[in-house]
This record gives sequence, structure tokens and C-alpha cells, in this order.
Amino acid sequence: MAPLVSVVIPTKNRPRLVGRAVASALSQEGPSVEVVLVDDGSDPEAAAVVEEVGRSDPRIRHVRNEVSIGNPASRNRGFEEASGELWCTLDDDDELTPGRLRAQVAAITGAPDVIAVAGVELRWIGREALVQLPKIGADPVRLDGDRDPFERLSPRLFLNTYLVPAELMRTVDGYDPVLRWGEHTDLFLRLQKVARFVGIGMVGTIVHRDAAPGPARQAWDRKVVGVSRILDKHRDVFERNPELRAIWLDGLGMAELRTGRRGDARRTFREALKANPRRTRILRHLVAATTHTESILCRGRAERVPA
Repeated sequence: MAPLVSVVIPTKNRPRLVGRAVASALSQEGPSVEVVLVDDGSDPEAAAVVEEVGRSDPRIRHVRNEVSIGNPASRNRGFEEASGELWCTLDDDDELTPGRLRAQVAAITGAPDVIAVAGVELRWIGREALVQLPKIGADPVRLDGDRDPFERLSPRLFLNTYLVPAELMRTVDGYDPVLRWGEHTDLFLRLQKVARFVGIGMVGTIVHRDAAPGPARQAWDRKVVGVSRILDKHRDVFERNPELRAIWLDGLGMAELRTGRRGDARRTFREALKANPRRTRILRHLVAATTHTESILCRGRAERVPA
């Protein structure tokens, strides 16, 4: 008998972390669960550990990309292998909380166009954890008409916190494989056009931000690509809310500064000011980029455009 829920977990070269993620999915009580474990081209030593994890439980379906294709494309490959009626994802350094899937299944049973979104807890070493819960309740609502689609459902609340009917995910063709930053936000913006949402008033996913940080330059390069692509793909969303567009353009400008694209950053900050002239912090960022003081600016805490 096919499982009700498929949990897709991509992993690459993090053998000490992936076991916790897999265990948190398999220990869910209530709905039947399978884990689709996608090894995205790990080195031989790490790949051997992932393969061993894949053999540890008959509910695990282990697949391997011989050449790395990235997390978004690996999630899509996991969906191709999944056999459940409902799908969700989990990063290899994070974990599902007990009772999450049972609560989500109960919220969307019999509703083929409804996605259940739980809360998220972001954890850092040496810092207080941040908890965010959905600002929507148990009655399904549409968000595509909202001036700001993130007001009731922050992009952080799509960091592996959703449970979606498989057919809905197929309708939007899964993740954008080009994106290596912001892929969850892009998925949410596409799903909101075809789905209704319910909120689950509990933390469903624990995200370990410090588990395996990558090179800073690479992360900012990915953010430049991600923010630019999201702004372009979802122009309708940002055109109906200039203030939101200004925030995202400001975030893009800061990412461009951090990667040495000073000229691009100046142009982006000017565009952000045009979208919202009253936002004085953008003017400060433009002045810093123009006067070559961006190194001081970048050491400060820039406003966060959600991943």
C-alpha cells in the first residue's frame, strides 16, 4: 500500500546530519510516511553513509545523482520518485517536530487545493531561537489577491513547513531548478495562484542555521541571482505593492555590494528609491555605495529579504 505522505530530503556531503532529519520524518505518528532520500552527488565517503541510512528502514527510498544538480532540482527528482498523495520537503540539517504531519493531514483531508503550513523555529548557536507561526487559521484562505502575500504567510514559513497535495505540486512543476536562494519563496508565490492555505498553530520544522554554513561570497552570489529572478518572475506581486518591491530591491542592492558589484548596487538602490522615496535607509545605502563606504555598511545588519 502506498504511503499517505512522502518526505523528500536532499543531501550532499553532510553524513553526520542527515540521519537526524530522516529519523524525525520516520518517527512521525499517525499518517503512513515514506522518505525519499536524494543524494546529490556526495563524495564517496559521504555517499556510503547516505546509502547505509537508505538501507536502514524499508520506508526509505534512496536515489543518487551521480553529478550534483543542486537542492531545488534534487527535490524535484525526489518528487518524481515519491508515491504519497501528500508531499513535503526537509533539508538534511533540519528536523520535523513530533505530531506535525498528523496535524497537517487532519487539516487538509478531502481538500485537493489546500496546503497546510506549520510554524518554524530558527536556531543559531549562541543566539535566541526565533519562532514564527502562520497568521492564518484553520479555515482555508486564498492569498493571491492580497496586496502583500507575505503579510499573513511570511516566506520563512515556507522553509520546509508545508504539506501539499501531490497534484498541486505537479501543477506548478515543483521547484525552479535555477534558484539556489529563494526557491521556497518562488514556490510559494506560484502555489498561491492555484491553492488555498490553512495554518497549523505549532512549530513544525526546526531549522538549524549554523549546521553547515557555506562560503559567504557564494551565498551572496546566489542571493543576487535569486532576488533578481523572483522580482522578474513575479512582477505582478511587486507592482501592486511598491513598498514591498523597494524592500526586495534594497536587499538586492546590499547583496550586490557584498559581491563587489558597486555599479549594479547604485542602480538598484536608485530603483528602490523610486519605488518608495520615503524609505530613508535606501538613500543611506545609495550614499554609501556612491562614496565607497559600503564596507562599513556591509558589516552592519542589513535588512533581511527572506529566503
